[in-house]
Amino acid sequence: ISNFWWKISVELKMYALQFQSYGEPKDVLKKADKDKPVLGQGGDILVRVHACPINPSDRNYIQGTYGIKAKSFPATAGFEGVGTVEGVSEGVTSCKKGDKVYALGIEAWAQYSLIDSKKHSFFVIPSELSNEEACQLAVNPLTALAMLDEVNAQPGEFILQSAAASALGKALIQFAKIMGMKTINIVRREEQKEELKAIGADFVINSETEDIKKVIAEITEQKGVRCAFDAVTGTTGSAMADSLGKKGIMLIYGRLSKEPFSPAPAAMLFKQSTVRGFWLQPWKEENPQKTKEFLGKIIKLLLEKKIKFDAKTFDAATQFQEAIEHSVAPGKSEKSVLVF
Repeated sequence: ISNFWWKISVELKMYALQFQSYGEPKDVLKKADKDKPVLGQGGDILVRVHACPINPSDRNYIQGTYGIKAKSFPATAGFEGVGTVEGVSEGVTSCKKGDKVYALGIEAWAQYSLIDSKKHSFFVIPSELSNEEACQLAVNPLTALAMLDEVNAQPGEFILQSAAASALGKALIQFAKIMGMKTINIVRREEQKEELKAIGADFVINSETEDIKKVIAEITEQKGVRCAFDAVTGTTGSAMADSLGKKGIMLIYGRLSKEPFSPAPAAMLFKQSTVRGFWLQPWKEENPQKTKEFLGKIIKLLLEKKIKFDAKTFDAATQFQEAIEHSVAPGKSEKSVLVF
């Protein structure tokens, strides 16, 4: 009898990766045992989580510098992940027990996650997709497709981007190649040039050894680019903004350098160029149909092996600190993925 109750108590528990206060992930993120969530009255989906990536937005959330703040502490980290439906509450018809699902905007870094189908974005996905790729479906590749759509990028155009060796940067290179666009990619390490060219990059600039504006001017025959995406800001972002052509547009979707951004006013004035921010969270809320459509495209391309997402896996229970360190390691080529 004692063994029976011990087994029941174990099955009602789980672990999550949580933080009690804002700070550096390596300092504040801890493994915590907690009660397994239970289904509510309506709209709930209980998911056994399998894998979650570590994105810059996850780190910013833990640091307290993201656009979304923790509602209370302790808070569970993680904005996206993949898992298997373990149960659904009454009224849920969009999925069933046993379905493989991708979810976005949830406290994902836990063995189990309770999804409110009325509030959270979730999608039933093919079981053939690997967990390592499926868990990365939206934050990076969806942002890349959404930005290309936002600027109405056309075949034959140049697409300029910073942080090109990141997961998002690599996704954008692959999408642009398929869609007939030419990419100009900015990196900080020489060895990253061949890595990006191998997946379809047309031009790669090393910002540590090359003059960004000069090289872009040469590539575009002094015309500049119409579309640019920046995740760095600082001197890199400023040089990109100065390299916009007539009525060009640059979307800023990150601030990795945390440095001031100061494009030349004259360049913006006389070229009538535009620089503005882009955040996936409000975009997907405003574009639910496009979100579904673009995720379908991403899944189709993955299944057809026309694109790929690299990953290095870590056991979430015992290696989450190593995963955090890997996620910020200079020159890494793989996305850090926590396996639960």
